[in-house]
Amino acid sequence: MSKLGPHYIGAPGLEKWIAAGAKVFKFDPTGLGASHQVPPGPLVVGKLDQEDAAINLTDWKALMNRGVTPQAAADLRFSAQRNVYAGANRPRVDRYLANPRVDVWEDDNEVVPDTSDEARWYAAYCIAMMGLYDSIGRKRANFSFAVGTPDIRPGHARDIWPHLLPAVRHARDNGHYIALHEYMGFEADLGVGWKQIDANRRPLRVWHGRKQADGRPDESYPYGWTVLRYRLIYDTYFAPAGLGDVKLLITELGCDSVESVTPAGMPVGTWREHAPHWRAGGREPEQVYADMLQWYDARIGEDPFVAGAMVFTVGSVGVWAKWDIAGTDVESRLLEHVRYSAAEEPPPTLPPPAPPPTASGNLLPNPSWEGGWKDSDEWPMTTQDPKGWLTLWNVTRGDEYKNPFAPDQPYGVGEAIHKFRSQIPDDEEEDFFGSGDVTYKIFANHCFWVRMKTAVDLEPGRYMLGTPVFTDTFRWHGSKDYNVEADQTQIMVKVDGKIARNWTALPPGRLVDTTTTFEHPGGEAELAIHLRCNWAISNNLWPHDWSLVRVQENQPEPPQPQPEPARHKAVVLKLPQDMSGVEWLAAAEYCYPYRHTMTASHDDMLTVLCGGNEQSYAKVMYPSRQPDTIKALEAAGYRWESVLDDPPLLPSVKFDVWPVDGARMVTQAFGARPEVYAQYGFPGHEGIDLRATLNALVRAVTGGSVSRITTTGNYGNRIDITHDGGWVTTYAHLNKFAGLKVGDAVTSGQLIGYAGTTGNSTGVHLHFGLKCPWHSYIDSNGTQWPFNIFDPTPYLDKVPSLPNPPAAIDLLPYLRGTHRRQFDMGYNGGTQTTQVWHLSNKDWLFVKGENGEYERLGLRTWNGQEWIFRFEDTSETPTRFYAHYLSKGGPIGAPWFPRLAEIGKWYETSKYVQHYLKAGCVAQNGGDVTDRLRLVSGPRTVTYSESGVKLDSVITLEWAAGEQYDFALGRGNVAFRDGGRRFWFIGDLEGRADKPFKKPGCIQMGW
Repeated sequence: MSKLGPHYIGAPGLEKWIAAGAKVFKFDPTGLGASHQVPPGPLVVGKLDQEDAAINLTDWKALMNRGVTPQAAADLRFSAQRNVYAGANRPRVDRYLANPRVDVWEDDNEVVPDTSDEARWYAAYCIAMMGLYDSIGRKRANFSFAVGTPDIRPGHARDIWPHLLPAVRHARDNGHYIALHEYMGFEADLGVGWKQIDANRRPLRVWHGRKQADGRPDESYPYGWTVLRYRLIYDTYFAPAGLGDVKLLITELGCDSVESVTPAGMPVGTWREHAPHWRAGGREPEQVYADMLQWYDARIGEDPFVAGAMVFTVGSVGVWAKWDIAGTDVESRLLEHVRYSAAEEPPPTLPPPAPPPTASGNLLPNPSWEGGWKDSDEWPMTTQDPKGWLTLWNVTRGDEYKNPFAPDQPYGVGEAIHKFRSQIPDDEEEDFFGSGDVTYKIFANHCFWVRMKTAVDLEPGRYMLGTPVFTDTFRWHGSKDYNVEADQTQIMVKVDGKIARNWTALPPGRLVDTTTTFEHPGGEAELAIHLRCNWAISNNLWPHDWSLVRVQENQPEPPQPQPEPARHKAVVLKLPQDMSGVEWLAAAEYCYPYRHTMTASHDDMLTVLCGGNEQSYAKVMYPSRQPDTIKALEAAGYRWESVLDDPPLLPSVKFDVWPVDGARMVTQAFGARPEVYAQYGFPGHEGIDLRATLNALVRAVTGGSVSRITTTGNYGNRIDITHDGGWVTTYAHLNKFAGLKVGDAVTSGQLIGYAGTTGNSTGVHLHFGLKCPWHSYIDSNGTQWPFNIFDPTPYLDKVPSLPNPPAAIDLLPYLRGTHRRQFDMGYNGGTQTTQVWHLSNKDWLFVKGENGEYERLGLRTWNGQEWIFRFEDTSETPTRFYAHYLSKGGPIGAPWFPRLAEIGKWYETSKYVQHYLKAGCVAQNGGDVTDRLRLVSGPRTVTYSESGVKLDSVITLEWAAGEQYDFALGRGNVAFRDGGRRFWFIGDLEGRADKPFKKPGCIQMGW
């Protein structure tokens, strides 16, 4: 569950954070009035003015310096908020009564006690304030100290923290909160763990965090100086005093000037001020900052006493614009993160609370499209109507439904059909599906205008209609290019034929949750949701879990979007003066998909851009040859993109997965810090460094074979994998390996090691490198890199934004199958029928063929862990069988595979195998055997070429000698491969008589 929430200045887009399921909200005085919109459940923090001459309000330190007692100061400051001036001829306002939805009040802001006497006075004042808030049934956020304050110096005569402990104890015992502010630098973990600097602000490798009993670093729990500083406070002061469970709120979280932890020469400032630095390193600023905030969310999720952290700021006034994330991709990414975290939250153990009084249940029919559908009466060949809805197409006929953006591209009839999860690739499910197993796809490769209509009976009142749509609208340039026209996709909402939401643009490549509120007098309401795509590209719209709820009276209307100025977007292709014929051909080929909106330019570029709207921009061909163009664009404040200047991607190089589990963040870009890497003979950093936690799983980005393993040198523990085409990936500074050796084959996503900080490393991370022995790499600056080193960044950028496969798989549902299930398997000599028999909750058989032969497996606990055991196998030959034992003369059965197996990890087990003649159970040869096996991959879909049958959810187990067995979920063993021998799945059988099996007389199973 995410603990992030918005810190509002004003309340722009509040409904988005509510819909996403945020658990904490904070409103400053300009936005307090919006707090009543937050439904019951989330924690709401209200910030009060610290100083206000109109109500004779001043901060606590000023009152202390006047000689006012702590109790009297608390009375003055508390009562001032109950008598707020609201204007001439208006009654005074009691802020507490006027904002009943606020649970916790924050009335101090970054005023810090400097001496022990001040700290003792302040602790008494805080206790008095908490008593006053208890009197009105509310709680207080205490301290709200500025980032990095007060000093932490245990044992020092001027250490003030011990004198604050009485207030901390009172807060813990009475349900109040401690509040602190924490801010990051240009990287999330500056000053955290091993990432320290010395007095001259030079990087320094020294541990800052918990330590184990023997004094070694406990790398699972780092402290920080400006973020995660609260951990040091809790471990140093609160926990030793028995107060380690006092609730904490991070009432301001963001990115700011934290020079005390920033290495010399690196940038300081807000996230917007860091954008040029991130962009110069090849990273998208808004994604970088969103990833940093998600990293912090993961850390506070490890500390149960942290109740939440509020991102400063959403909305801005004046100077706060530099911190504002409202309306940016940072906010969009955080909303997706919060929404996903809320969806993953485990079900409550207590009965759910009563429905909130501010909203009713979903009033729409069939909102997730799972209630059925039928072919459209008007367009039966292309359109399916969800139950309770009509899907209608507005088709251009003359001036009727004319396309206002591209008049030469009329609106036509598209397709609207239902899809099941099983029909959608795994890497697209999260985007295209809502909460159910059915989705609705509206699509065409031409322009279309569709409207979805339904009718509902409403009582008089105000309603909120939520219409999330994933807009998969793109041009294909070898991959999906979402850089399309700003008005490519739009939504409009009508209620009873009247516009409730005018046309609003839906950005491409993301889920856009549009909310519309409207008043209704009661009775039947006709709702029409209009969606249109205005240019003929690949247009795919996926509506998600629409909703209609009744909301409380007097809820303010969300602001309607203002119409765009009557200007057109201008995309300018700026060409060099000295272009060759080949380059002209390349430019023409590149321009073709943009021919409707692109204007070629040599000298009138800025004039063309001035005639466009704020989304206009230039595509600059070969920017390294046009430095004056770049200067002119940036001086004028225009956006520009590079075209055809970067070295072409090698077609054989393709990464499938991110190399290390966890938040996707580049901590040092390729080519960075050339002054450091010159000593090693490199023009700059020869790979990229990726954010990782200690022992995070490191994976092969795609299939290949291990070509190098080393444990010394600058790279520390390092593994190289050579892939098809000869290119090589390097994974360095590992804490340990995953049992591979040189020559072992690896599959895409396979576990190969665990992240660490071995070798020449200043902290836990993964160094990831790429080499292509048959190519040389020249970067955009014209620098040729030595040793066939390539920049891996553009290849990693194409990895789908999906979580890596799980580290471990529960094998039992695959190896155990379903009782009495029968299926046919083919082999070179014919067909063999297999039946699954469950003997008990722990033992089962695979009965093979027609002669009663079988193999027995079971679940046992061994060395404190559940393992799949193998027992006897009577299908070896018609005359012989064999059995597994832990040791000679011991009980039957030996461990084979752990129930929870890590993907790609080799498991070795030792056993004694005894062969017998079936006639009389005569013992023959026997001996000790060591098995080495691994789980090759996670569940996947397999089509068996011999039979043409496709099975979902198949795993593969492999012996070191090369044998491979496929097990399918609910079926058990469905295929086998060993050199020339092959068995493959043909199909399930129903209605056949159960297959008998014959137990040898010398085998004791407890049947």
